Amino acid sequence: MKSKLICIIMVIAFQAHFNMAVKADSVGEERLRNNIQAKRNPADLKALPDSCEAKDFYKNFKILDMTKDKLGVTHYTLALSSDGYLTDNDEIKVHVTPDNKIAFINGDLQQGQLRITNQIKITEKNAIEKAFEAIGQSEAHVKSYIGNPVKEKEIIINSRTKRLVYNIKLIFAEPEVA
Repeated sequence: MKSKLICIIMVIAFQAHFNMAVKADSVGEERLRNNIQAKRNPADLKALPDSCEAKDFYKNFKILDMTKDKLGVTHYTLALSSDGYLTDNDEIKVHVTPDNKIAFINGDLQQGQLRITNQIKITEKNAIEKAFEAIGQSEAHVKSYIGNPVKEKEIIINSRTKRLVYNIKLIFAEPEVA
């Protein structure tokens, strides 16, 4: 058990040092331009010893954030992912002491492989139009004082339905603040 925890720490440390481009080629007609998903890449897990079971286990997670506090404890924020897409709310926190021991884990690390049950069939432009339609507005009739009213747009996995969905954040000041 102790060696498994050490292997998990090694995987997390390796993952923190690589970057990736988010996979958006299955979107269809348009590519995402402002995708805000984490730009971290899984580590080269081949570097781990063959006896380490963490190789297969950590294929399901991406590192979103890594911070170190004044005591030297490193705090990793992981997100469950599949095919390069992250889930909407399945975050896991792993806290590692300076001597590479796991102090605490918040969340379930043994969630298994996530299977996406659909494919994106509408374009990003159509998704934005539907987001405005859902709030009874149109992009042409809203005004944002700080630029584009579409602040975030990304494709995520809905953790409840296991389906790919557009997550679009709209912020504007006129005709009413929203």
